[in-house]
Amino acid sequence: MLMGVVLGGKKYPNYDYFVALLIGAGITMFMSSTDDLKVSFHYNIQETTFISNDIDGGSSSSSSSSTLLQHTDGAVWTGVMLLLLFLFFDSFTSQWQSRMFQRHVDLSMVELIVRMVLLIIMAFFLSLLQK
Repeated sequence: MLMGVVLGGKKYPNYDYFVALLIGAGITMFMSSTDDLKVSFHYNIQETTFISNDIDGGSSSSSSSSTLLQHTDGAVWTGVMLLLLFLFFDSFTSQWQSRMFQRHVDLSMVELIVRMVLLIIMAFFLSLLQK
């Protein structure tokens, strides 16, 4: 909806903004109040037992703590950032395509897709050349 306002110059009634705000607040409250869906920043450290052979041939067991799976705060925030970037570019793409179809009436869907793919291929090869 925000991309429609920014790129498309669309105007929505105040009721639509209010409903969008309520939906966002409801999702936020649901995600923060449900224990099963709570985002955890730390995993439990599990105890593992290592059995080693002594020099005299006997075996002894020693217990040491090792982290079997490490999880950092950065991984969670990277996921949140990627999700927000996905939502941004998804809304941008739909608004940009509708704007292109309004400006260029003779533009077909296939022609637009081919041009976008060629632009992506050029950007890909430019990034390869930089390395």
